[in-house]
Amino acid sequence: MRRSPKARQTKSKARIRAFDELVEAQENRTPGKAQILIQVPERLGGTVIEAKGLTKAYGDRVLFAPFSGEISRTERIAILGPNGCGKSTLMRVLAGVAQPARGSVVLGTGVRTAYYRQDFTHLNPDHKIRDEVALVAPRITTQELRSHLGRFLFSGDDAESRVGDLSGGEQARVALAKITLEKANLLLLDEPTNHLDLESREALEEALEGFDGTVVLISHDRAFLAATATRVWGFNGDRVEDFAGGFDEWVEHTKRRAEAAPAVSRASSTPSAAPVRAATGLSKNEQRRREREMERLEADIAALETRIAELESALADPALYASGTTPERARQLTADLTTAQSSLAAAYESWERMGEELAGV
Repeated sequence: MRRSPKARQTKSKARIRAFDELVEAQENRTPGKAQILIQVPERLGGTVIEAKGLTKAYGDRVLFAPFSGEISRTERIAILGPNGCGKSTLMRVLAGVAQPARGSVVLGTGVRTAYYRQDFTHLNPDHKIRDEVALVAPRITTQELRSHLGRFLFSGDDAESRVGDLSGGEQARVALAKITLEKANLLLLDEPTNHLDLESREALEEALEGFDGTVVLISHDRAFLAATATRVWGFNGDRVEDFAGGFDEWVEHTKRRAEAAPAVSRASSTPSAAPVRAATGLSKNEQRRREREMERLEADIAALETRIAELESALADPALYASGTTPERARQLTADLTTAQSSLAAAYESWERMGEELAGV
């Protein structure tokens, strides 16, 4: 049923009033030790991201075939699929730090993005914690910064610690401390719960629940996904499926799809990243060895994808081609990019072959 102009106007006023109340509540709130507060962003319009015909490949390895989709305000999109399928690459394309082979990403009016990388390459290891976090809020006062860092368990002299000397969990908290100050209305979160303890994961979950912006996330934390995701972009081979449902519905959907598929193809169509202990003919020791090798390959793939994104970003920098600069640097970056892409394609082939052997395919 279509609403009358008066009804639409009333609903619009209610949304504005709710937003103002959220701002006031956040400003007056006194957070406890385990609470994460995300700075209230500027409100968005309807469409936040429009992906148009995105394709990405490394050598002969196609990560995702032409994919199109739209994300609207306040949606929580989970990008799901097996390890190494290209989830982080798709996230980097959405963030604008990697370029698709074809297609484009269009951001809506007023969209401000904050990107959490699982490898923490967006953190400067030589900075002190307080200096690294303050980069995104240059007007923050010393007291405000101290209070903000305290919410992430960095108090007193802790804030003077060097980022490069921190543990994975501590670096995760620094990254979250930065993002929550950016007043972004689009959060791109690649494995944000990986290094967090239970209390911090629950605090992040609560913060995202009250966040008035849009979230795109990658995670292996099933409880976190079930509580957060409202929609799924799921990898099925090199195809990305836009699924209108949450994580639990997606799991049921993939189970039904696997049951309907021929037995030989079930292992490749199931989204679980866990190795399938089928009748492979391998001994238990050999099976464990190959599973460890797969884990090593997954780490290599993640590192190579990060390296490729850095090289692509460097090659896209106009300063590299400015008048007076020599071409040697660009040639070297291009050569390094070609080498990294070849290594990534080989790593993907090894990973797929190992997975097929473990699955008994």
